[in-house]
Amino acid sequence: YRDEGYTVAEGAVSPDLLATLQAELHGWVEESRTRESGWGDTLNGYDRFDLEPGHTAARPRMRRVNNPSEIPAPWREASFDAPLADMVADAIGPDVKFVHSKINLKMPGAETVVGYHQDFAFVPHTNEDMLTALLMLDDMDAGNGGLEVVPGSHKEGLESLWQDGIFSGTVSAEARAGCERRAVPISGPSGAVCLMAGHMLHASKANRSSRPRGLYINIYSAAD
Repeated sequence: YRDEGYTVAEGAVSPDLLATLQAELHGWVEESRTRESGWGDTLNGYDRFDLEPGHTAARPRMRRVNNPSEIPAPWREASFDAPLADMVADAIGPDVKFVHSKINLKMPGAETVVGYHQDFAFVPHTNEDMLTALLMLDDMDAGNGGLEVVPGSHKEGLESLWQDGIFSGTVSAEARAGCERRAVPISGPSGAVCLMAGHMLHASKANRSSRPRGLYINIYSAAD
């Protein structure tokens, strides 16, 4: 984690907890078939459940669940009481602050593409010990919209996510070309977690497969 800016570890949650998370997420996807737009309210006023353009009952395109840890167990358990939390403490602890969470989904055939960026730019801290933990709710690989990271980029400072005076959320075309030359894919089985430094450049492509790709994403920082 310190040298490359990321590491992947299996067993971040128990098999029973993983099955519970998967079942609840499946229920939300099924509910989305009855919806034409996002629904539900988070504490800060966003839709809890966000749908991708092109969503239909026959081909559901739920792409995000905002702040699921505001909902009682099992999501809070995964964030605070599972082995995942101990792994985070090993990396940036011992004292750790929870920042926020979300679920990013790429349903089969989903068109969502995430450009290269650094999470630190979205939740800046004075302490650079900020970590993103990406819990794999499904088996993840390059074929179903898996994550790509740029090893060592966490030691190279911040890239601007502003292009022509507009916050694009992604790096410039020149920086993107450099990222693509160096990027490596992240893969793992459901229940594994990718721990990623806040300054790590990363991206993901569309899901061209027939398999879903769900990530329960938690951001933490050192308590100081």
